[in-house]
This record gives sequence, C-alpha cells and structure tokens, in this order.
Amino acid sequence: MRQRLNPGAALATLAAALAGAVPAIAQQHGASLPVDIAVPAPAFEGRSVYVSQIGTDNAATVRQQAARARVDATQRGHGHVLEATQRGTGAAYAWVRQTGTTQQATIAQDGTAPATLLLDQSGAGNIAKVDQATTGALYNGAAITQAGADNRLSLAQTGSDNRAVLTQQGDRNTMNPVQEGNGNRLIWTQHGNGLPDLGIVQQGAGVMSITQTGGL
Repeated sequence: MRQRLNPGAALATLAAALAGAVPAIAQQHGASLPVDIAVPAPAFEGRSVYVSQIGTDNAATVRQQAARARVDATQRGHGHVLEATQRGTGAAYAWVRQTGTTQQATIAQDGTAPATLLLDQSGAGNIAKVDQATTGALYNGAAITQAGADNRLSLAQTGSDNRAVLTQQGDRNTMNPVQEGNGNRLIWTQHGNGLPDLGIVQQGAGVMSITQTGGL
C-alpha cells in the first residue's frame, strides 16, 4: 500500500521551525539543533512518476534506474525546467513544486541508501541543483524553499544520515552547502537580497543553524 507524503504540510512545519532559529549567524557543535529537521521518507515500492504541468513552455525529464524511485512534480506558470535522475540500489524520492516563471531544478539521487528531497520554488528565475549520493543504511534528506527571483542554490550530500533545511526568501541570494560523511544537520535561512554564499562544508556530525538577513 502506498503511503503519500504531505510535502506542503512538511514544508510549512519546517518553515515554522525556522522562524525560531537563532536570529544571526550561529554555529553549534556537539549538540542537537533546537528543532527536529528530519525529512520524512515515504514508503513506496517500484518506480513511479507523477507530473502535472499547467501553463506554457514547461519541460520535465525524469530518468529512473533505481529499483525504488519516485518523483511527484507540479509545474504551474511559464518556462519551468525539471530534470531528475534517480539511480542506485537505495530508494529515491523527490517531490518538486515550481510556480511562477522560469524556475530550474536539477536533481540527482544515487547510492545504496534512501534519499528524500522536498523542493518548492516560487517567483521567477530561481535555480536549484541537488546532488544526493548515499552510502550506509540511513537516508539523506533535504527540504528546500526558494521564494523570490534569481536565487541560486546548490546542495551536495554524500554519505549517510545527513539532513538539510534550506530557505531563500528574496532576490539574488546564493547558497552552496556541502554535507560529507555521516550525521550532519543544517538549517540555513537567507532572508533579503543579494546575500552571499558562506562556503559551508560539513564533514561529519556537523550541527549548524544559520540565518542571514539584509543585503542589497
């Protein structure tokens, strides 16, 4: 029996949690974050693709070679591009919603353990690239929200049991975190315009909560 994840509710809960994050750039070591940022992985079997496109000039390309792979995607508006590739022996799940105009999402999920991605882009000209390469038994998970125009985000997760909740609100913000090894936790929010990447690299058991505000 298939179990459907409610990504909208999950993202709303994560956004509410982010509102209570530390109101400045902050880093914690050797402690749990003040919120639970686990991204739930739905139960499913086999391969499946669900795509709904409402608007003009939207394009979706899905490649599935994993034994258990699933993509749920909705594109509303104009000129959106979605490319998703799911390989490996672990389960791969991607839920993607793109609304507005000319959003781009490129997703690669591969490895021996499960990978879960929730991605919501709204506004115009936002670009998100996510590469999840899993090893071990525990899954990597990410929940990403981009709202505004011309934001750029790239996330790389390699290893096992990594979690990231990333939020960009505003225009022309850049975020390129890397999670390597096992057991990393990252909450990162950009709220403003023209906020720069901070060069965040977590190499195992890293715990960080970051909020950037202001900008140009």
